[in-house]
Amino acid sequence: MKQDNNSDSKYIIPNLQNALELIELISEYPEGLNLPKLVQMTKVPKSTIFRICSTLIANGYLEKDPESGHFILTRKILRIGLSALGEESLIEKALPPMRKLRDQVSETVLLGTLMDNDIALLEQVTGNHPFTFILKPGSHFVLHASAPGKAMLAFVQDEEREALLNSIEFTKFNERTIVTKEGMMREISIIREQGYAVDRAEELEGVHCVASPIFDQHNHPIAVVWTTGPSVRLKANEIEKTGNLVIECAEKISANFGYKV
Repeated sequence: MKQDNNSDSKYIIPNLQNALELIELISEYPEGLNLPKLVQMTKVPKSTIFRICSTLIANGYLEKDPESGHFILTRKILRIGLSALGEESLIEKALPPMRKLRDQVSETVLLGTLMDNDIALLEQVTGNHPFTFILKPGSHFVLHASAPGKAMLAFVQDEEREALLNSIEFTKFNERTIVTKEGMMREISIIREQGYAVDRAEELEGVHCVASPIFDQHNHPIAVVWTTGPSVRLKANEIEKTGNLVIECAEKISANFGYKV
């Protein structure tokens, strides 16, 4: 792992630095990483990585998937991140409206926020169907091909939007994926007019999502709420109706933060 070269490097605790960098590394892989991969990517001795992971597990910051052997970040890390953002009460305030939306649409309802240049999942309320989507906490969603990503892009400040758009790689997942900045700007105009964003299987085949942003008292988007389901249930001709329900949910959460419609 990298070493600090500044004049205060003599005060750095190597294993603490290794642990922090290990957490940052695992955060980039929602599916987690196993011990051999961590050793390969960090160049830190296997015994050291094992002790660090064991300590993080004992303190509730990591968990180990018994089948894959992958180490995965837990919600405890997520709570620390929310606290640093000053949004530690976001989940608490969002859950009642999210549950109501779930009961209205019967599909899984999710809550996320912008972290760096993608959307990180914070919480979810699972759908009522026998088959429903359940995602791992901390899962990430690209901005250009996900409903929550597009919803945030549409309502952030102009300067931030420009920076985010310039950071997007515009990976093409299928023929429906928006792959240019110009195409995304056209999509953003539609989203701002209707108040919600849609993912029409633009990354995953057969999966539709509808999202709307959550605002604070200063009219700044602080998070996004969305619902997701298979296209055979969340049908194209019902997206507008679902979009209005998602907007209603987002507005109720936003009201808890002082936002006035």
